[in-house]
Amino acid sequence: KAQFYFEKVVDSYPHSTISVSNLARSKMQSGDYQSAIEVLSAVKDNELNGTQIKLLLIDSYQNTKNYTSAIGIAKALITEFPQDSFFQQRIGILYGLNRQIPEARAAFEQSLKLNDANIIAIVHLARMDNIAGDFDKALSFLQTKLAIFDKNILLMTEISDSYLLKKDIDNALLWIQKSYAQDPNDFYVVLKLSRILTKQNKLNEAVDLVDEFIGANPKQPQALLTIATLYQQQNKHQQAVLALREYVEKSRKKATALITLAKAQLKAGDNTGAIKSYKKAIIADDKYLPAYIGLVNLTIKDKNEGFSLSLISSIADMTQSDSLALVLKGDLYLALGDNTQSIRFYLRALEKSDQKQAILGLYRSYKQQGNSSKAISPLKKWLEKYPDDMLVAIALADSYKANLQMQKSAEQYQALIKKYGPLPILLNNAASVEFTLGNVDKAKQYAQQAYNYLPENVVIIDTLAWIKSRLGEHKQAIALFRLALIKDFDNAEVKYHTAVTLFALSRKVEAKKYLIEAIDSEQSFPEKKAANSLLKEW
Repeated sequence: KAQFYFEKVVDSYPHSTISVSNLARSKMQSGDYQSAIEVLSAVKDNELNGTQIKLLLIDSYQNTKNYTSAIGIAKALITEFPQDSFFQQRIGILYGLNRQIPEARAAFEQSLKLNDANIIAIVHLARMDNIAGDFDKALSFLQTKLAIFDKNILLMTEISDSYLLKKDIDNALLWIQKSYAQDPNDFYVVLKLSRILTKQNKLNEAVDLVDEFIGANPKQPQALLTIATLYQQQNKHQQAVLALREYVEKSRKKATALITLAKAQLKAGDNTGAIKSYKKAIIADDKYLPAYIGLVNLTIKDKNEGFSLSLISSIADMTQSDSLALVLKGDLYLALGDNTQSIRFYLRALEKSDQKQAILGLYRSYKQQGNSSKAISPLKKWLEKYPDDMLVAIALADSYKANLQMQKSAEQYQALIKKYGPLPILLNNAASVEFTLGNVDKAKQYAQQAYNYLPENVVIIDTLAWIKSRLGEHKQAIALFRLALIKDFDNAEVKYHTAVTLFALSRKVEAKKYLIEAIDSEQSFPEKKAANSLLKEW
């Protein structure tokens, strides 16, 4: 409504700086920075080319990551106002975002020279030292300035951040508590303090802190977003959803807030609620692409072909390109099990542009079709162009494995471990391949390493347990399988492995129960055919 009103005012008073800037601000508040740029640029070169218009243009260009254009306007302001500390500070931030570090430092130093009380310039100079890894220099600089500007909250908070970067969490906590004592109603300080408490695994204290702030400052919607995140870390997903419902009510950017709510509802297992929230986001802003993509991903997961195709058509119209639409159609038919169709769409998408989602979708389609050998060539071509794409490199290793080229798969994983280090996903996948090759000791070593890194991951627990089971360590394996099923009771592959292990322990009734549950599951897993054969034998 406000935007409609401001547009009418601009139509009536096209030469009013106030009307133009108000319309631009309304568009910026709704996240439509490109439209704000168009409104402001229309008057950029006439009599309305005032300071206010330029500053709004800088903000809009910055939010669209067009730093070069923003810097150009900031330079014009500095030429007009060479003694203004704020404009030097503003261009310093833009230079930093544009990775022009020497220019950024020079601008901040000039800003401070023009006004030695410019705290923002002081903070940014300290941050540049921190980024360079010179934490002691940053701390010394900040402490010197704090002696001049006693009890300045921003300086004390920055000192806390510097200690945190230095991994001195005790001093980081001490200094943020000093800031909090100065003003417990400063959300920036509360946010920083809650993050440090979270790092110390004091989640309850962090929740209480933010909850108290919300009670005292009910008009600060960002605090609701913070407490929702904390609730999620406590696995209190319903409380997170409740906080985010209130956040949606108070937020100006309804579409963005509704998407945040939808993601929380998904974590809480409420797919229906998430779909409703995405639909509301589209109603709030029918041009907001992330809402359409979030919704179509859910309808694809639900195998709703008609609704998905309708959404994909809308996305194609919005993007004025069918590249993304082709990938999404590939995703849809992959979910529907129509691999011939999904492969066709992914190949068409790749003809138009290099899209990672398309190459990975193509790999999954061939694998699901039982034709992993056909995935090898396109995956290798992709890696020739993008040699540092780890996910595609893993897909190639897995395709070798599915094609029974175990030695090539093992060599690929070994090369990846050498290149990227002992990442859990690499160790876990390599363990399975090495076991198949008969390299039992190496397989156990890799699986144990992966488990040590990620002891809560169900796939990693299952890999280690399955290796132990096949080596005759059945009791240890069962303990691990039980742990995996506590975390994901519906996992069909874990149930199959559990059944085989229980049978080896002569616990045949339990074993058959788990085997039937694995077979009856809609989930597919590599040994499903073997599971059916085993049930006939039992």
